[in-house]
Amino acid sequence: MRKFTKRVTVALVALVVGALAMGGVAYAFPSFFGGTTATIQRDITETAFWNTPLAATWHTVPSTAIGVTVPAGEARIVESTFGAESSCIAANQCSVRVVYIPAGGAPVEFSPVVGTDFAFDSPSGGPREQHSIHRVTRLGPGSYTILVQAQIVGAGGGALFQLDDYTHFVDLINP
Repeated sequence: MRKFTKRVTVALVALVVGALAMGGVAYAFPSFFGGTTATIQRDITETAFWNTPLAATWHTVPSTAIGVTVPAGEARIVESTFGAESSCIAANQCSVRVVYIPAGGAPVEFSPVVGTDFAFDSPSGGPREQHSIHRVTRLGPGSYTILVQAQIVGAGGGALFQLDDYTHFVDLINP
């Protein structure tokens, strides 16, 4: 009887925890990237501040371009982390994205692909704060440039998106 009671209790607890976990959850379609070992790691840093232009388009953040090559017949999972002191003023939000550019091609956003829906920083009017973004993609054979882009979303009068003391880190992983 004791074993039966214990099993029923465990089952009820599992059901309650599962039900609580489901409540209020927004369902999404996740992507999974898994690998074994890092093959290349690259870092680039910048200590000079940069102001994002006001035009509502993506602008390449200076000193973030990192070139990588994936050998013929192979693939790599690429992880990118960008961190910076950030100040966002008089805008709806300030967005950052990580992209790769194949030789002779157009920019392709890393996953998750969300465009300006990602708020790297929100207007506060206060001092700069440290913020970061981590993104991932899978690349086949070829040469690529990986870089960070920024955009002011909903700029008002006196809008500013300033990045300072930033680091861009790229890691290539064998799948």
